[in-house]
Amino acid sequence: MSTKLNKLIQERYSPRAFSLQKVEDEKIKLLIEAARWAASAFNGQPGRYIIGEKGDENYDRIFKALVPKNRLWNKNVPVLIMTLAKATNSYNGKPNMYAQHDLGLAIGNLTMQAMEMGLFVHQMAGFDKTVAKEFFNIPDDFIPMTVIAVGYLGNVDELPDDLKKMELGTRVRREYGQLVFSGDWEKMK
Repeated sequence: MSTKLNKLIQERYSPRAFSLQKVEDEKIKLLIEAARWAASAFNGQPGRYIIGEKGDENYDRIFKALVPKNRLWNKNVPVLIMTLAKATNSYNGKPNMYAQHDLGLAIGNLTMQAMEMGLFVHQMAGFDKTVAKEFFNIPDDFIPMTVIAVGYLGNVDELPDDLKKMELGTRVRREYGQLVFSGDWEKMK
């Protein structure tokens, strides 16, 4: 039994420098397959995905919904995936309080599958959800959550200086004691 952190988890990060290299269709399908196998409340599988490959209409629509700062570094990204959460349970029509949690688990699977195949992902909340809903005629029952850039690593030197600095910065994570506690909430940092 291993007592080390999984290498894929440890090496995961969200790059902004992507290569123009096309992502193979079978790899894109495997990303969604990995997401499909995530745990979800009552097996509701509330995650939905709109996939855009550079040059197609879906890609252009997703790209146009991005905030300007995200458009700047996404120009080389070969695949953009918009993620959505179904807000109601399919089995009873009632609100699904866990839809966003379950979508997050699915995206975690997608992320680890990407790393396993030599791909990287960068999730973004910086997009106009109203515009996205209009572009794709998304029903009210679905909540646009994130856009995920997917591709192979590119050249950091092609990024503008401010983004390059972010890309090369040190990754910082909260310490165990800052995340786990018992007792007073006020002691949580």
